[in-house]
Amino acid sequence: MKLPASAPRRILIVDDSPEIVMSLSTLLGMSGNTTFAARDGEEALTMAEQVRPEVILLDLGLPKLDGFEVCRRIRQQSWGKEMVIVALTGWGNDETRYKTRQIGFRHASRQAAGPGNPLRGARVSRSGDARPLKMRR
Repeated sequence: MKLPASAPRRILIVDDSPEIVMSLSTLLGMSGNTTFAARDGEEALTMAEQVRPEVILLDLGLPKLDGFEVCRRIRQQSWGKEMVIVALTGWGNDETRYKTRQIGFRHASRQAAGPGNPLRGARVSRSGDARPLKMRR
């Protein structure tokens, strides 16, 4: 999916950590985006169908349904086939990277760790192409 560089996006943030959801929502809202939040996999599916976001930032380790299953189910829907879905994860191993690509995530990004600083070094692309969040250490 290619979007005009200046177009604000509808972005669904899915994470069971209220701090991460609030931080991402604030950061992305400052760029003119409209954000929506879900705290578990079932809520993510409902919100994705209702708001049809252009981008979903999806944690893999969620209650009720994990992020892998959420992505798989969204990709089965006609409205979800081209949606940009970015995996947010603390799991950086090869198996996780392989599995995210196979299931249909467009990108995977390691979450920055640190109490009170879940977005340390996050950069969000405003270009027309979806790119992963780059996390610096």
